Amino acid sequence: MITNTICAIISANKISADSGWSKMKESILFVGDSLTEAHQNATYAKQLVKRLAPMYGGMGEFGYLPLSATHTKTLGSNNQVRVSRTSPGTVIHMWGTSDRKWNLSPFKYSPDGQGFYVESTNAETIFIDTKGLLKATHVRFFYLKQPNGCKFSFGYTGQPAALRVLIDSHSELEEVGMIEIDTRDITERLVIQLDRSTRRFAGFGIQFVDNSISHGLTYDTFARSGVTLRDHNQLISVEIYYQYLNPTIAMLNIGTNDAIAKLESREFKVQLQLWLDRLRSVCPATRVYMIEPNRPEYYGRPDSTRGFLSEEYTQIRKEIVDENSNIHYIDVPALTGDYEYYLANSWMQDNVHPSPIGKGIIASAVFNYILNFEDAVSYSIF
Repeated sequence: MITNTICAIISANKISADSGWSKMKESILFVGDSLTEAHQNATYAKQLVKRLAPMYGGMGEFGYLPLSATHTKTLGSNNQVRVSRTSPGTVIHMWGTSDRKWNLSPFKYSPDGQGFYVESTNAETIFIDTKGLLKATHVRFFYLKQPNGCKFSFGYTGQPAALRVLIDSHSELEEVGMIEIDTRDITERLVIQLDRSTRRFAGFGIQFVDNSISHGLTYDTFARSGVTLRDHNQLISVEIYYQYLNPTIAMLNIGTNDAIAKLESREFKVQLQLWLDRLRSVCPATRVYMIEPNRPEYYGRPDSTRGFLSEEYTQIRKEIVDENSNIHYIDVPALTGDYEYYLANSWMQDNVHPSPIGKGIIASAVFNYILNFEDAVSYSIF
């Protein structure tokens, strides 16, 4: 189902299986729930990326880093990126540990629930520090345009304040905004300086971009523990993130929480197609992998609503793959074993979540699938 154009790119960038892959540039977007997020400090996504990175000449730029008032959700290599602010009382974490504010502003504009906001600005300053200079040509900051929005400047502390970019976030309508600056004046500290207008401000994440290299693997993660597919589809302006992150590969690992929420199967299929359509509206060439979750202990049980829904979702994932192009189904349970097998090998943390070792098993299975898929690509360009 891959187009000739995409196959041509794959063919042009690969060398023989004996000598490995040539250096190329790839960007993977992971969208999912607690399996993808670092639940209990472990995620299959990070372990998968570690296996893939050498094939692309190592890691590329940092990609998208979701921000909170004190840190980034993805801290980059060796915890290189940190966040601080001058007014802890007013620069507020966007999400608590259990909030589910998918319908409210500014939360519904954050792709994974991270960010910070100020209800009434009074010259607050937010700093984004790096340990050592990051190799990047551009830095992008994602924020909210909104009624009663404030003005703020964005730049490096090494720049005179007058040379930093000034942004007016006031808008009649709410929407995600993005400001990009180059890194000619890069220092180890970025600064966001708010005005004294007593207006509103909200920021979501930052992206380091390196256009000077032609190879490397970048990965981005839009995931939150407990999220459902319907939750994710409630996000407003998520297409703006897709547009600027521009993933070449997207991996969707979601649905377990939809079954727990007892989302009817026909609606799950509607939501699954909606997610795909929104991604493809701005990234039509992105190759998508539909990940079948490891099966919880209640999977397929007729006496459990979420059990038979989970089983029906399996069929729906396969239908979406059959009905769309450039999308592939990775059956993790078939590749690694079912719940009982995980349990027998002590790969489960509870009745839903694999242990860190279990997530490593999943990462290996997905890696091998992708590797075998790439090796099997064959076509004629004429």
